[in-house]
Amino acid sequence: MSKVRKSILFSLGQNYASFVLQFAVSIILARLLNPSEIGLYSIAAVLIGFASSMRDFGISSYIIQERDLTPDKIRAAFTLTLFTAWTLALVILLGSKYAAEFYHQPGVRSVMQILALNFVLIPFGTVPMAYMYKKMEFQYVALIKFFTNLTGAIATVTLAYMGYSYLSMAWGSVASILCTFSLVQLWRSKDIPFFPGLKGIGKVLSFGSLSSGTTLLIDLCQAEPDLIIGRLSNMASVGYFGRAMGLITIFDMLVMRAIWDVAFPHFSEQSKNNQSMGKVFEDTLSLLSIVTWPFFINLALMAHPIIVSIYGKQWTASVLPLQLLCLFALTKSPFLLMGSIMLAIGKIEQNIYQLLIRVTLRGILIFITAPRGLIAVGVA
Repeated sequence: MSKVRKSILFSLGQNYASFVLQFAVSIILARLLNPSEIGLYSIAAVLIGFASSMRDFGISSYIIQERDLTPDKIRAAFTLTLFTAWTLALVILLGSKYAAEFYHQPGVRSVMQILALNFVLIPFGTVPMAYMYKKMEFQYVALIKFFTNLTGAIATVTLAYMGYSYLSMAWGSVASILCTFSLVQLWRSKDIPFFPGLKGIGKVLSFGSLSSGTTLLIDLCQAEPDLIIGRLSNMASVGYFGRAMGLITIFDMLVMRAIWDVAFPHFSEQSKNNQSMGKVFEDTLSLLSIVTWPFFINLALMAHPIIVSIYGKQWTASVLPLQLLCLFALTKSPFLLMGSIMLAIGKIEQNIYQLLIRVTLRGILIFITAPRGLIAVGVA
């Protein structure tokens, strides 16, 4: 069996196991917490998500695609990760007050302050994890991700049952990061230096700024509905739309996440060996079409019974937005791996331009339609 196939199998196995955990947690939380509580956490998590896009600063992508990865470059990457993540932790702490005031929800501040703790620990795992991806050591990556999700799931459900409300999800996130930190250090490669450095930091900074810009735009595109609906409508609407989006992202969790994890290192290796990326795109497009169309068509047709049976009757307002989102998912399915290919061949700028256009247009449409209800947002 080829290394790529083994990597995909490890990644798929981890994704399926983690999906079962997260899906079970979402069902339990839907009964322990109300839509407003989940919506409040969603707002805070989305705001933190923007910072999460910047905390890595493209370091993981740099480590994976760099052809001549020296100890000095690794130290420089670690330096940038530390500086970026710790700076963002401070910004989150200081900005949490203003975010809570903007959404008129004091709980947003508490959630953001707790999630800021993640940024203190994450830098110590970023470079070692990226190196595992580069070497395609997906047996370690799979174990780390599974136990991370298991730890977070247990902590979240336990705290929610004890009455910690939306804070249960925040503390669950911190618990999962602590688990990641511990396991990464256990399986850390001996080739990874322990201390930061400055030599060669210019090249890392140049690549990282473009790569992190791409990630930020992707996250902004995904977060626009929560942010705009939360400001122009109410927390319950955020919760309803979030549940619909949660079912849409099942496809990413079951299929695409495993493929994305392996695709970028594989594409980078093929680009390094001057292989035809056009042929690679054709092959992946055929594979994606086989799984995307049946999944989203069936999800759209069965939306009502799925929503009611999984989350309960209080979530029926999520049904029509879910069906509309399924149609949108079908239209974008041919382009799911374009970002990985563009990054692998070094065309980061072009990727940023198309993402910027997409984010702008989508944001305008959601802003116009949000006051008219979730159905209008789904159409947009």
